[in-house]
This record gives sequence, C-alpha cells and structure tokens, in this order.
Amino acid sequence: MFAKWWSLQPTVEDHRIQRAINARFIMNNDLSRILPDTQDSVLPYCIWYPAVADWQTYVELARRKPSMKQSVARACIVADYKTVYDELNAEPDSSLIAEARDSPNPHYLRDLERKAAERGGVVSDDSPEWKRNTRKHMFEPTTTSLYKDVSNLIADTEFGWAYDGVVANTSFVELNVCAPDELKQKDFVDLGELCELWHGY
Repeated sequence: MFAKWWSLQPTVEDHRIQRAINARFIMNNDLSRILPDTQDSVLPYCIWYPAVADWQTYVELARRKPSMKQSVARACIVADYKTVYDELNAEPDSSLIAEARDSPNPHYLRDLERKAAERGGVVSDDSPEWKRNTRKHMFEPTTTSLYKDVSNLIADTEFGWAYDGVVANTSFVELNVCAPDELKQKDFVDLGELCELWHGY
C-alpha cells in the first residue's frame, strides 16, 4: 500500500523511492511501470524480498530490461525457479554465489562455480557489501519501544541493507499501530514496562 501511495504522488524525484515503488510492483506481478524507456537508475536490485514474484513475471522482466538479468537470476535462486535461471545464463558474481551458497538446491552453486572456473576462476566482485546479504539473513526488524505519538519520529538507521542498501525500519510505527490505545498512555514505554503491561492486559 505504501508503494502504491507513493506511485500516485505528483512528483517523486528521488530514485531510491522510485526503485522501492518498482520493486514492490514487480513482486506483486505488475510490470506496468517497467517500459522500454524506463531508466536503469530507477530499476531495483532486490526483487525477491519480502515476496517473490511468479516465474513468468521474472521472464518478462528480463525480456523487457536485459539490464535486470543479474537481479532476476538472484530472484530465481531465492524462489528456486531453476528453468528460468538456466535460461538466463547469468554471469557469476559474488552476490549470486553468496545466494547460491544459502540455497537448499545445489544446482545454482554448481552452475556458478563451473562458469567461474571456465573464466579462470574470476568472479565479478564490484558489488557493494549489502548485495551479498542473502535472503536467509533478511528480516523485518522489531522493537519493544512503544511510543504514544510516532508522527515526528525518524526511521531507525540500524538496519539498512534489506532494500537495495536503503534504511527501512519503521517497526516503532507498526508497534504503535498494533498496540491498544490503553497501552499508549505514556509518551514512551520501554521493554520492561511493556512486558508488565502485557501481563496485565
């Protein structure tokens, strides 16, 4: 819903926000925003978290934007779309190899290691560190700090690698939305107080 809301705003010039919108639309199997003239600067890398798209979406995405091939290959490893992955014939890079190592299907790692060996053991390693964080290490952060008013709080910067290297921790907003109003009487409730309140609730 957040991505849809952003997509309806009159002007969104920040490429990071445009990438986030496009990522969510892709994961929802909607490629209407990915056109032949869509600039690479607004194309996301992470298109498999928090959800994976249907395999046909990834096939069409790679057809429309060949520059997305590595990202689509990564999504195929995460989703275990072996046939689509094989058809892409992606180049081995450190990010793909990291994901393949965590995959329960050994096919991907064997394929990438074979390709790397054919190239003399050379693997592209120019990707930023956040690209090497695999799906099994991605999670939505949680909090035990309950605020009465979250309207002026700034998103936490502790967790920033999950969404193309951009911070996206709004767990304090989610707890505020979920908690009953009677628990939000104070301006701030910490972990200890929160546990006591839950026992009495």
